[in-house]
Amino acid sequence: MKTRTIALIGALLVAAGLAAPAQEESPAVAQTLIYLNSQPGDWVGQGQQLTFTSADGTFTVQGTYNNGVQINFNTPNYSHFWFLDFGPPTALKFTKGEYEGAQRFAFHSPTRPGIDVSGDGRGCNTDAGRFLVSELVFAQDGTVFRLAIDFQQHCEGAPPALYGSVRYNSAVPLSPRVSVGNATTLKGNSGSSDAIVTLAVSMPSASAVSVQYSTQDGSGHQGIDYTPTTGTVTFGPQVTSQTISVPPFSEIVWLAATRSSTSS
Repeated sequence: MKTRTIALIGALLVAAGLAAPAQEESPAVAQTLIYLNSQPGDWVGQGQQLTFTSADGTFTVQGTYNNGVQINFNTPNYSHFWFLDFGPPTALKFTKGEYEGAQRFAFHSPTRPGIDVSGDGRGCNTDAGRFLVSELVFAQDGTVFRLAIDFQQHCEGAPPALYGSVRYNSAVPLSPRVSVGNATTLKGNSGSSDAIVTLAVSMPSASAVSVQYSTQDGSGHQGIDYTPTTGTVTFGPQVTSQTISVPPFSEIVWLAATRSSTSS
C-alpha cells in the first residue's frame, strides 16, 4: 500500500465581526497571557471574557503526561487560578498543527488529542473540543520556551463553548486564525472514500466568514493520486468548523498536511 501526501492551503478572505481582546499587544512583541471568551451557558468560563497577563499574576508552563503541556496561572491572592492541559494522541510527538476531536486530557482515547481547561474552582468531567498549536519551541533542557495555542472546549459535550488563547513568550498575534485538520482515507480496488478535511476558525463571528482553499502537491500528484480541489467554504455566524472532501485515485492513503493563516 502506497502513502501519498498533499497539502490543503486555506486563506481567510472575509472575517467581519471576529472579536479579538482589547488588551492585545503589537504582534511584534512577545506576550505571555491567557485570553478566555466564554459563551453564555459554558460552565467553566461562566459567559465571561477574561484576559490575564504577567502583570496580573504568575505563569508556569511545564511538560506533562504523554508529551503534553500544562499552563498554570494564579493571581497573588489566588482570586483567580487556571489550569490548561493540551496533548497529542498517545505516543505521538507534540508539534505545531490542528488537533481535532480532542477529549478530556489524561483520560482521552489513545487515538485522540487531549484538552482540559479549568479554573476558579470549575472543571469538567468530560471535554470535547479542538485546538491549534501555532508555536511550540522547547529549550535545550526540555522545558517549554515559547508556546501559542488557540482552543475551543465544550464542557460535558454541551453546545456552549469556551474559546481561548494561550501565549507564552510568543509573538504570535491574537488574531482569528484558519486551520486545516489532518485527514486520512483509503482508496482500494472497489468503492471509494473521499478524504474529509475539517477547516476551523479560532474565534466565533457575528457574521459570515469565507475561506478560499485549494489542494497542492506533496508527495502525491494531482490527476494521478488525487483530484485537484478548489473552492470557498463559508462559516455562518457563530459557526467555527466546516468540512470539505477531496477524492483520491488508485490505492493510496491520503494525508492532509496542516496549514494555517491569519485573517486579512
